[in-house]
Amino acid sequence: MATTATTWGSRIGFILAGAGSAIGLGSIWKFPFWAGINGGSGFIIPYIIFTFTIGITLLIAELVVGRAGRGSALHALKHLGGPVFSVMGGIAVLTSFVILSYYSVVGGWCVKYLFDSLCGELVTNDPKVLQATFSLWHFSFLTLTCGVVALGVVNGIERLSKYLLPTLFILMIVIMIRSLSLPGAMEGVKFLFDFSFDKLTWMSVLNAMGFTFFSLSLGCGIMVTYGAYLKDSTDI
Repeated sequence: MATTATTWGSRIGFILAGAGSAIGLGSIWKFPFWAGINGGSGFIIPYIIFTFTIGITLLIAELVVGRAGRGSALHALKHLGGPVFSVMGGIAVLTSFVILSYYSVVGGWCVKYLFDSLCGELVTNDPKVLQATFSLWHFSFLTLTCGVVALGVVNGIERLSKYLLPTLFILMIVIMIRSLSLPGAMEGVKFLFDFSFDKLTWMSVLNAMGFTFFSLSLGCGIMVTYGAYLKDSTDI
C-alpha cells in the first residue's frame, strides 16, 4: 500500500469506525459464554483491568505506528523498522485475511436471515438448499464489503459507520431488554456475573487478556491501518 495523504473526515467518524472494527458478532456471541465458563466476574474484572492498561497502551502504539508509517501494517512497520519488521506486518495482514474468511460467512448468514425475517420466509432444513442459499449470500456480503472499501476511508468506511454503529447500539439495547424478559433470564445473568472461584484459574486470566486483544482489534494490523489516516494534529 502506498503512503496515504487521506485523513479521516471527523473525530467521531474515526471513533465509530474503530468501534465498528472492535464491536461485532464475535463479542456479542462469545463474551457472555467465555465469561461464564471462565469464572464470571473472575473473568470480567481482569478483562477490564487488562483493557485499560495493556490494551489501551497497545492500541495507542498501533495508532502511532500507523500514523508515522502512513500505510498498511506491512508498509508502516517496514518504513519504521526495516525489512525484518515487515514480516510482522505481513503476519498481521494474513491474520486479518483469515478472520475475513470466516467472518464473511457469518456476515452472509446475517444478511440472509435479515432478508428472510423482513420477507416473512421460513428457514429450510434441507442442507442442499441451505448450502446453495448461503453461498449466494456469502458472495453478496463480500461484494458489499468490497464496495464499501472501494469507496475509500471517508466516503466508504467512515460514512457507513456513522449509520451502522448507532443502529447496532439501539439493537443491542433491544436485545438486552428482550433477553432479560425471557424465562430463566436471571440464571443467565448469574452465569455471567457471579464470581465463581472454582472456575477462576490462571488460564481464565490468560483468556481474559486474550479477549482484550480480540475486543480492541489488536495484533491484526487494523488499528495500524486506521492510524495511517489520522491527521498529524490529532491527539491520539
